[in-house]
Amino acid sequence: MLAVVENRNDVRSCIEAYTLFRPINEDQFQPARIGNISKSGILIWLDEALMLGELIKVVISPYDEDQPTKLVIAEVVRIHEVKHADAFGYGCRIKAYDIISELEF
Repeated sequence: MLAVVENRNDVRSCIEAYTLFRPINEDQFQPARIGNISKSGILIWLDEALMLGELIKVVISPYDEDQPTKLVIAEVVRIHEVKHADAFGYGCRIKAYDIISELEF
């Protein structure tokens, strides 16, 4: 087994939350599941196969109602083994975010 060295500067919070994502060049959001999140990255599980380096948009809805919903742009930097027969795991680096007040479907 190969050891993987991770250079983490931010605390990672393990959560199980449903969300929406879409590849940056597509218009339709699709369901996904967040596995963990930090200030600089996110682990997301979804049915669609993505490539390393691909950019995606992910909706981040906070548990605290006083915090705004964010739409982040993230780059796929790691592909995880299949967790379930129908879900692929992707480690993504957050590149940018914007606060959103309304999401169009």
